[in-house]
Amino acid sequence: MSGSIIKGIYGFRYKNKDYILQSMQDSQIEKLGEHIFNFVKYVVLSNKIEQLKQNVENINLIIGYQELIPENVEYLKQFHDEFELSSDEFLSYSRDWFTFFSQEEGNMFMFLDGFKYMCDFSMYTLYSKETKYGYIVNLDDNSFEVYFGENNRKLSNEKKYGRYAGLQAPNMHDNRYGIVLAKKIPFEKIKEFSKLTDFIQDYNKNLRFDINYVKKVLRWS
Repeated sequence: MSGSIIKGIYGFRYKNKDYILQSMQDSQIEKLGEHIFNFVKYVVLSNKIEQLKQNVENINLIIGYQELIPENVEYLKQFHDEFELSSDEFLSYSRDWFTFFSQEEGNMFMFLDGFKYMCDFSMYTLYSKETKYGYIVNLDDNSFEVYFGENNRKLSNEKKYGRYAGLQAPNMHDNRYGIVLAKKIPFEKIKEFSKLTDFIQDYNKNLRFDINYVKKVLRWS
């Protein structure tokens, strides 16, 4: 799979609701995974969990291809001036929310700063053929969750395989079920020098996405 793009998802879960964005770039553990993990580490070590929870609850989920209206554009400019998002040049030609978030891909700090919009890609938790990796900051139980895709089995044991693995999208599911929980890391176990790869069994970045590795981690037969 050398040279191919490994798609994934990332985001939050709070009060049993998913706030999920899609990553169209390489989403391997040592790339997007470590990036999101470092955000979580900052939040935990800076004691900003409650601040994040409050901000996530105030997020407005929107359709990605919804055009930006003048009010949205003004909001983006003001937020950029205060917290620094992408460049002024990019903001000037962002015509819809999908284009805007494609530039901000992987930026979780914007939500810690109180950004109030997010494209809704929550259904991609069920599209495990396309979603190879998932990283969810679970604010209901204060944990960081890592998921793998390519699930062709209905895995109903939620405690072992997570809340999505026993579900199937109503259409375009390609005989796959939801992404499978590979690792759940409680916030209290995250320390200053922790890395995500420290928590993932026998992870080898050279494998990129390899279904045999996924089966090994998940102890599939």
